[in-house]
Amino acid sequence: AYVPIVRRTPGWERVHLRGNMLTVPGDLRLDLGATAKADAADLAAAAVAAQTGSGVLICLGGDIATAGEGPEGGWQVMVQDLETDPAQQVTLEPGQALATSSTQKRRWQHRGREVHHILDPRFGLPAPAIWRSVTVAAATCLQANAHSTAGIVKGLAAPDWFAANSINARLIDANGGTLVTGSWPGAETAAAGAPSHG
Repeated sequence: AYVPIVRRTPGWERVHLRGNMLTVPGDLRLDLGATAKADAADLAAAAVAAQTGSGVLICLGGDIATAGEGPEGGWQVMVQDLETDPAQQVTLEPGQALATSSTQKRRWQHRGREVHHILDPRFGLPAPAIWRSVTVAAATCLQANAHSTAGIVKGLAAPDWFAANSINARLIDANGGTLVTGSWPGAETAAAGAPSHG
């Protein structure tokens, strides 16, 4: 018997924002993990700096936002997802942000397969775990987290996309290899044990 193939409209195309009104179909759920926590870090850093007049670094579950003046030499941040992953100390300039997305955490078994929490919106399934982690430095934590999550979803296409869009990123592949884009400090600097500026 003939069974017609019906193409479903991707969920993100069915979400609409008009003014302050967000419309989400009843059969769809939004996961604001790549935006809400990062936006909260940006807002908290700005509020604390405004209230105290001092420099501040806020870290919410690995999403880092800064505001106001930084310490002499900038904020020193260790970039490492799991203890077994390559580590790199970087200098985060005042007013900059950093976020890491990872396929190594928030994992569970589903239908006999281990899956992670970052979904490819085209398929509604976990993105292939090409990268263990993707870390991005940007002007806001919201931008950094959106780009790091997109890097996981884009998989093998991420480095070229980052390079074409001048995104400063550090990608750790499934074997622990490091790849950097934009003005992210080179891995050779970290291997020498010196802080890297970014």
